[in-house]
Amino acid sequence: MTTAGALDPKQLVAEQLEVLKRHRGWFRALGIAWIALGLLAILVPFAAALAIDVLIGWLLLLGGAAQAAHGFRVRPWHGSLHALLWGLMSLAAGLMLLLNPPSGVFALTVVLAALLLAEGVAKLLLGLRVRPHASSGAFLLSGGLGIALGLMLALGLPGTATWAIGTLVGINMLFGGFATLRIVRTLS
Repeated sequence: MTTAGALDPKQLVAEQLEVLKRHRGWFRALGIAWIALGLLAILVPFAAALAIDVLIGWLLLLGGAAQAAHGFRVRPWHGSLHALLWGLMSLAAGLMLLLNPPSGVFALTVVLAALLLAEGVAKLLLGLRVRPHASSGAFLLSGGLGIALGLMLALGLPGTATWAIGTLVGINMLFGGFATLRIVRTLS
């Protein structure tokens, strides 16, 4: 402990490394599980996308119900109407995803394409704004990649909806699994 009562960063890192070493078997199992699930999502991307759609649908449905109940119960509050409307919109979105999962996957792919395009444009603008700083090239490259991926998804619709979300989530899981195994290997 330092004089200010905060943990010493070196001590904190050492303590966390010790926890990782003690539980390396669990971390190894986690890494292997993430890799297996990532490969499964990549091999059957539409099934993975449907599972994601159902999960998001239930989250929106349950969250929307809670929000609508909140908006209804706190009627004297100035924001109660907004809370009720937000809850009803979340309920409707959740129901739409759950009642027609393939259409939900299509809608999620459209949202993902729009997000990638918007983020790509924002990064390009940021890269241009910070030029000639050394990081500007990374922002320009990342922005260009975001725009290219967003356009690829948008222009490939409806076909990209069958593989994009499941494949991208699978790749993310795969890399997370390899990163976890890499941490375990450095502890041995």
